[in-house]
Amino acid sequence: MTTLNSKQSINRSPFLLIPLALAVFALSQAAQAVIPAPDGGYPGNNTAEGNSALGELTTGIDNTAVGQAALSSTLTGNGNTATGSGALYQNIAGNNNTANGNIALWGNTFGSNNVAVGFQALHINGSNNNTATGALALQNNTGGSSNVADGYGALQNNTNGINNTAGGNAALAGNTGGNGNTAYGQGALESNGNGVENVAIGDRTFDQCVNGSFNIMLGALSGRNLSSGNFNIDIGNAGVSSESNTIRIGDSNHTHTYIAGISGVTIPGAPVVVAADGHLGTADISTLQGPPGPQGPAGPEGPVGATGPQGPIGLTGATGPQGSQGLAGPVGAQGPQGDTGASGATGATGPIGPIGPMGPQGETGAAGAQGPVGNTGAQGDTGPQGPAGPITTGSTVMLPLLNGTAPPPPTGYAFRGYTLLASKPNGGGVTTSYAVYAKN
Repeated sequence: MTTLNSKQSINRSPFLLIPLALAVFALSQAAQAVIPAPDGGYPGNNTAEGNSALGELTTGIDNTAVGQAALSSTLTGNGNTATGSGALYQNIAGNNNTANGNIALWGNTFGSNNVAVGFQALHINGSNNNTATGALALQNNTGGSSNVADGYGALQNNTNGINNTAGGNAALAGNTGGNGNTAYGQGALESNGNGVENVAIGDRTFDQCVNGSFNIMLGALSGRNLSSGNFNIDIGNAGVSSESNTIRIGDSNHTHTYIAGISGVTIPGAPVVVAADGHLGTADISTLQGPPGPQGPAGPEGPVGATGPQGPIGLTGATGPQGSQGLAGPVGAQGPQGDTGASGATGATGPIGPIGPMGPQGETGAAGAQGPVGNTGAQGDTGPQGPAGPITTGSTVMLPLLNGTAPPPPTGYAFRGYTLLASKPNGGGVTTSYAVYAKN
């Protein structure tokens, strides 16, 4: 309970009440504080009974205050009724409020059209159109409006939530800013903080959920397993934590289900199946059909029926689709050869490609016929014999390749590499590959 300020404490002293009232009346004829002292009627249809009841009233009318400091701060408020010590204590200008209980609507200053019945009901209220019945009901409401709380601690922590209805001890007790919730039952929706548009009916129904919205829970303990989740319907089922968009009806205690209006009613659609965990859904009917049974015996042939009248000629059917393309016909005779076109310009000479490997040596051709023996020429003079050339280290010998392979080196020589010799000057004509050897 808030401690009274010094000014208010003075006004509420039983020893100073009558002298102070007389002093106020003597100083200002306009003041309408409770004179004469309680036990009588006062101007403006006001009634006060109790120390400091309606102690600061100025122009307010039709107020009733019964109890210590009831409606003590009211100045201009109208049509208020306060019964109990400190009831509507801080009301200044609020209208049409009813407070019945110790410090009920104690902190209300400007809120109107509120009803509080019970200890600290709507204790610090600052808004309009709330109804609280039960000790601590809507105790902390400051800005929420159009709420109804019936039961001990119902909507106790609501501050700004609107349009909530709570019936039962601690129903919606934890709600702070959630709107449009309905809870009936001991502890129903007790932990809801900011969830909106929930309905919970039953003892401890949906009491663990903090922020879920648009849920419907029916039956004691229904929805207790959910801490959050939206758009669920649980009827007689505790639900599954944090799930959404799910309907659960009954639990393991229910072993038979009867629903009227189903048996014998045929509608188009897929067949409904039930999984082992109770989950309902639809299935392709082909997956539900067993193998075909054996064919039964043929029944007796019935009599030939009379020939019916000839029916009217039917409409011409639509043109059928185009047929597939036929086989290709035989190739026609070749036409006459056209004139030879003009010769194109000679293209540029391409680069010389690399030398390919030497091909194998062909077989020696047959010896030609021996020509006639020519006349013996005159013998020339024998020239002098030249000196023998030296064979020194570094001298080279070139041998043609055999089948693309260098022949063995001559005695005293070592292989050094390859070279090409052309049959014409400047690299023209046929080229021949040679292996090069050097004298050791």
